[in-house]
Amino acid sequence: MPTPPAGPGFIGIGAQKAATTWLFKWLSAHPEIGFAPLSKRPGPTIADGKPAATWPKEVHFLTGPNQDRGWDWYLDLFRTEGRSERLLGDITPRYLTASQEEISALRRRCPDVRLLLNLRDPVERDWSAIRMLARRRELLDQPAALVTLAGDPGILKKGDLRRTVSAWLEIFPREQFFISALPDIEARPQQVIRAIAAFLGADPAFYSRPEIAARLQEPVHRGPDAEMPPELEALLRDRHRDTYQVLDAIRPDSAL
Repeated sequence: MPTPPAGPGFIGIGAQKAATTWLFKWLSAHPEIGFAPLSKRPGPTIADGKPAATWPKEVHFLTGPNQDRGWDWYLDLFRTEGRSERLLGDITPRYLTASQEEISALRRRCPDVRLLLNLRDPVERDWSAIRMLARRRELLDQPAALVTLAGDPGILKKGDLRRTVSAWLEIFPREQFFISALPDIEARPQQVIRAIAAFLGADPAFYSRPEIAARLQEPVHRGPDAEMPPELEALLRDRHRDTYQVLDAIRPDSAL
């Protein structure tokens, strides 16, 4: 009888622009933690209208262009046979926008998966995403255009943390999540990544090695600072009044 696919031990579900690249960098540095094998990378993945060159961090399966490859394909990526790592996972920020049907399918297939959720002030998150989109469209020096971009469907969908976070917490129990807040990651990166490793079942002492601890003090990458147009800030703060209520009710595990 064939061995059933193992599936991921953990999944980072987002949010976009909330240090998921930092999370991937430091989890992949741990000798016990790994990601999908490079040898199984499919052809070019087009996400949000552009090639996604982030494999193996982002598999883009649960809600994304690789979804039609099927569950057997996805689960098979995380077999540990022949791997030196014993904990394998996927960090795809767009998973936070998955539908309840997609989240429910994940729970049926991977009921014990550990979930990593990174949160950021919703106004700051939207502003960072708007600037990224504006750079692509060469609109950074046009304040009126930045306000218009705030209504972009992608910005609205990915920034709707009130709906998306609630959807995940309705389907998976809270104890299967490690929720990190960006300010905690920036202020105490070593303590946060140690806590995440312990949550996943990896040895947190790896991050106390002097050479690793020193590198962890490097600032978490952010886009270049820029002043938000007042009209845009007012729009985003009004948009996220209810978002703050939902996020304020969640005590991040990274608060330690």
